[in-house]
Amino acid sequence: VTLAAPALVFVYASGWTSDWLALAAVMAYWCLPQIFFYIVYAVLAQVLNARSVFGWPAWAPAISNLVAIGGVFVFIAAFPSGRGGVTTWTPTMIAVLCGTATLSIAVQALVLIRPLKKIGFRFRPQWGVAGLGHTGKIALWTFLGVAAGQLAFVVLSNAATRAGQTLHTQGIDGASLNSYGYAFLLVYLPHGIATVSLATAMFTRLSQSAAAGKYADVAQNLARTSTLVTSICVATTAVFVVAGPLITQVLWGTPVIGEVLRPLSLGLLGISQTYVYSRGLFALHNGFGPFLAQAAAAAISAIGAALAGVLLPPPLVVIGIAVAVALSNLAAWGMVYLSLKVALGKSLGAPARLLPDRKFVLASVVSFVVAVSLGRWSLWALGFGLGMNKVLQLLILMLVAAVMIAGFVVGDYLIQRRPLWRALRELR
Repeated sequence: VTLAAPALVFVYASGWTSDWLALAAVMAYWCLPQIFFYIVYAVLAQVLNARSVFGWPAWAPAISNLVAIGGVFVFIAAFPSGRGGVTTWTPTMIAVLCGTATLSIAVQALVLIRPLKKIGFRFRPQWGVAGLGHTGKIALWTFLGVAAGQLAFVVLSNAATRAGQTLHTQGIDGASLNSYGYAFLLVYLPHGIATVSLATAMFTRLSQSAAAGKYADVAQNLARTSTLVTSICVATTAVFVVAGPLITQVLWGTPVIGEVLRPLSLGLLGISQTYVYSRGLFALHNGFGPFLAQAAAAAISAIGAALAGVLLPPPLVVIGIAVAVALSNLAAWGMVYLSLKVALGKSLGAPARLLPDRKFVLASVVSFVVAVSLGRWSLWALGFGLGMNKVLQLLILMLVAAVMIAGFVVGDYLIQRRPLWRALRELR
C-alpha cells in the first residue's frame, strides 16, 4: 500500500495541481505505515478486551494523541513558516510532521505489550488461515464493506475537492474537503468516546451469551445499549445543530465547517446504532449483515455526492454531500437492524425486540426540542458574539452545551420517570 502512495493520492484528489499531488504523495509515504500499526493495535486491543481488560486499550489512544500533539508543537516551534505554500515545504518539515504522526500510532500499539504479558499472552506466529473458521468469513465481509466505503469516499473526496478548488479560484470562503474532514471528526468524537466504549464493554458479555445459547440475554443487552446510545447521540446532535458554526468558529476561526457539521450530525444516531447492532451480528458469527449495511451506505453516499457535485452550486456541494452521508448512515442503521432482527429471531424462535418503546421515542423527541430551544435561548441570554475574546466564547459555548444536555436529561426524566444514569448502571 505504501508503495502505491502516488496512485492513491491521485485517486482521492485527482483535481489537485501536480505540485500538491507530489507533496501529498511524499507525506503519504510517511503516513501509510500507520495502517500496519492500527491493525496491530486493533488485534491486541481485542485480545485484552476478550479478557475483560478495558483500561489499556481505552487509554492507549490518549497516549498516542499526546505524542501526536507533541509532534505538532515541535513542528510549529521549529518551522513557524509551515503554513506557507507548497514550495516552502522541505523534507525535514515533512519528516517531523508526518513522522511524529506515524510514531504516535506505533506507540498506541506498543503500549499494549506490557498488559498482554500480564495476562499471560504469548505471541506465536502461525502461517496460513487454518483455524480461522467463522472469524475468517467475518473478516472477508468486513474487508468488502470497507472496500465499498472507500470506493464511495473516492467519489465524495473528488466532488468536494473540485468544489473547494472552484471556490478558492473565485475567492469565496466556502466548504471544501477539509471542511468535511473537520466536521466528520467532530461528529465521530461522541461516537468514539461514548458508543465505542459502551459497545466494547458490552461485546465480551454479548459474545459469551451468544456462545452459551442465551439469545434472550443478547437481545436484552443490545436493547439496553441501543437505548442509552440513542439518548447520548440525540443530545449531542442537538448541540451540533444549535451551535455547530459557533463551535467551529472558536476552534478553527471559521463557521463554514459548522455549516457542514449541522447536516452531517443528523446521521450520528445512525452511525452509532449501526456500530452497536453490528457487534450483535458479529457475536452471532454474522458478517454479511454489517456488509449489507456498509454497502447500502456507500451506494447512497456515493450517488448523493455525485449528484451534489453536478447539480449544486460550489458553495453548497459539500453541504449536499453531508446531507447524503447523513441519510446513508440512517439507511445503514435500518439495514443492520433488519439483519439483526432476522438473525436473532431465528436463534430465539420468536421475534426479537430491539427498538425502544413509544414512550422512549416520545421522550427523545421532546427532549431534543427542549434542548434546542434552551440552547438558542442561552446563546441569546448570554449575549454570545463573534467579537468576544476566544476564551470567553469557549466558556459560553461550554455553558450552553451543559444547559442543553441538562435540559435533555430533565425532559427525558419527566416523560419516562426513569433517569438515564440508571440505564448506564444496568449495563454493568
